[in-house]
Amino acid sequence: MKAFVVLLVLAQTLMPLVLAEIPKERYDEIHKICVGKSGVSEAVIDRARKGDFENSDSLKQFMVCIMEEENCIVDGKISEDQTVAAIPPAFLATFEGPVRDCVKDSASEANLIEAAFKMTYCVYTKTLDKFFIP
Repeated sequence: MKAFVVLLVLAQTLMPLVLAEIPKERYDEIHKICVGKSGVSEAVIDRARKGDFENSDSLKQFMVCIMEEENCIVDGKISEDQTVAAIPPAFLATFEGPVRDCVKDSASEANLIEAAFKMTYCVYTKTLDKFFIP
């Protein structure tokens, strides 16, 4: 199964209830892969889950990695359609609008790392209590 994660993209992700649709093994795998690639600490991730997004390269790299793992990146940019396709069907009604809006809002960022961070934070602000980061 696919999972929307943000931002992640987002953030955030993206959503304790989504975990019910994501096999725990896949959730753990994405988390482990992306922590390893980014070097982000668990403390930074935990704070981001609560809305405290540290402006750090490691957190930004973590968000990009999640999007890459979920096939949300196409030709070096966040794909609106691919990101929406990664949202579990049960959560489309809640997340499709915010994800589409936030991908469009982040499109002005030429740098993928900055775009992923902006998109993930945007999703967080629009979904708050439903937001999730693996």
